[in-house]
Amino acid sequence: MRQRRVYALIYGGSAAFSAAFGVAWWAYYGDAVLGGFFLVLAALSVLSYYLVTQPMRLRAKRDAAREATAAVELEPASSIDSGKSQVKATGYAPPELGTTSGEIIVGRPKGYYVAVYRRYRILIDGRKVGALKRGETLRTTVTAGSHTVAARIDWSGSPAVEVNVAPGGRVALDVEPSSDPFAGMFSTDKMLTLRVKP
Repeated sequence: MRQRRVYALIYGGSAAFSAAFGVAWWAYYGDAVLGGFFLVLAALSVLSYYLVTQPMRLRAKRDAAREATAAVELEPASSIDSGKSQVKATGYAPPELGTTSGEIIVGRPKGYYVAVYRRYRILIDGRKVGALKRGETLRTTVTAGSHTVAARIDWSGSPAVEVNVAPGGRVALDVEPSSDPFAGMFSTDKMLTLRVKP
C-alpha cells in the first residue's frame, strides 16, 4: 500500500504539473500545440500510473479473496482446475498418484498486463518442465519429497520456492508478476513471485 502511495505521488504530481503548465501556456501564450502536448503528457501520466500499479492492485484483491476463503474448507484437489483455465500436462499420466509420487501444480492467473504475450518457464529442481501463458495451469508428476520450484522470464524470474510433496499428494502454486514493476529489470529473481496456495 505504501508503494502505491509513492507511485500515486510521483505520477499524480507529474500529471498535475503537466496539466497546469499546459493550460497556463495555452492561456497565456495562445500556443495550442505546446499546451496540448503537456495536456497529453498529463493524460499519459495517469494511464502509466494505472498500468504500473496494476499488479499491486490485483495482488491485493487476490490476497483478500484468499484470506476470505482461508477459513472455509478447501475443495478436494481433484477440483483444483475445474474453471475455464487451460491445463497442460507434463509427465502427468495416472489420475491416481502412487505411494512414491506426488504432483506439483503451477497456475498463472489471468488479468495481468505484465508480459501479457510472454510465457513463464517453470523449473522444478533446476529442470524446465514447461511454460505457461496467461490462464494456463501446468501439472507435473514428481517423486514424493522435497523439490524446488522456480519461474523464469528472460534474465529474471522468481526466487526458488521449496515445497514438500507428500506421497500421493499435490502441491499447488501461483506465479504472478512482482508488485514492484521495476525491480525485475535489475535483478535475476524479482520480476515474478511464486506462492504456494493454501
